[in-house]
Amino acid sequence: MNGKAYAVRFEGDRALVNGRRPTTSPSRPSTTGAPHPLRPPPRATVVAVTAPMLDWCCASTAQEGDVVERHDELLVLEAMKMESKISATTAGTVRAILVKQGDQVKAGDVLVEIEA
Repeated sequence: MNGKAYAVRFEGDRALVNGRRPTTSPSRPSTTGAPHPLRPPPRATVVAVTAPMLDWCCASTAQEGDVVERHDELLVLEAMKMESKISATTAGTVRAILVKQGDQVKAGDVLVEIEA
């Protein structure tokens, strides 16, 4: 290791390094809830904001990368000259806006993805 040679021998549950017992013990897993250094961090949850009914996308008031709070306006949809504001259902970062002005959407279509 690091250009040095070590002779390791086990006697029962103890290790000898170069004929000596190490002065430090091997580290044990943390029980404090800190992430393990080799374990990847937990992934963010992606929340889909969907269209409530058949509409046309009138305007986008948010952009990808925007940090939004719950109930912040994301899009404006229009049906029969009535505008509907589409709001964030959770706080997070806008990951993707999947529609653009002039697109027709139907109920259940994913409009925006938010990383919570």
